[in-house]
This record gives sequence, C-alpha cells and structure tokens, in this order.
Amino acid sequence: MPLSTPTTPSISGVTPTQALITKGADGNGPSTYYCFQFTYNINLSTEVKYLQFNGTFSDLPAWLNVTSLLAVSLIPNTLFSVRLSAATDAIGTGATGYGPPATFPTAASQPLYQPYSAVYATMATINWLPNFNNDGT
Repeated sequence: MPLSTPTTPSISGVTPTQALITKGADGNGPSTYYCFQFTYNINLSTEVKYLQFNGTFSDLPAWLNVTSLLAVSLIPNTLFSVRLSAATDAIGTGATGYGPPATFPTAASQPLYQPYSAVYATMATINWLPNFNNDGT
C-alpha cells in the first residue's frame, strides 16, 4: 500500500535554539520513516537542511522512524519552514513528495550584559552585545 504524503507538522516548545517538530495525522503506519526538511534564510541566502537523529542539521536527507524530533541547532531570531516526506525504509525507498510546511520563528536571544558607562546623576549609558540577534531585534 503506498504511503500518504505527510500533513503539516506541528511545532511546539520553541526557544532561541530549539523546537519540537511533530508529524501531523497522515494515516501512515508505525513502520513509516520520515525526512524533516528545513528551509531558512541566512545573509540573504536560502538554506535547505535536513534534521538528523540527534537534532542537528545535515546537507543530506535522513529517513528516521520517529513521529517527532527535537531540533537543537536552530538559529535565534530566524524564520524557519519545515515539511516532511514519508518513506518505507531508512534509505528513502518509495518516498512521497514533501507535504505542506509549517512556518515558525525562533525566539531572540537575551542580549549579553556589558557594564554601564557614562553614569551621571540624571543619565546613564546602558550597554549590551547582540548575542547572535540581528540589528533589527
């Protein structure tokens, strides 16, 4: 029996660097393998990466017999799109097309504290470092 194309995944537990991705109800059995494809932009360049078993990205697709996976190498303050494909085994046999994407932003990182400067009776300069956040944050 052919596999169904995965539905839009759900996203939860989003932080600056991680998010839990869970497949939608697609009618595929428990022996189905999924490929989690991420798309995002860095410095005006579109990146397409695949989630590995340990939650990090790779340039090559990975087919995993899981229904959810924690992505742990996300970039703070970035808009991500994730979609899934289904296959019958760990090498991608009989893979479906990718289903519709879910889009989500990661949270911004907390700025890094720096000492106050130019402290006067009515004024002070507060300093911080961006901690990987872009200038528009």
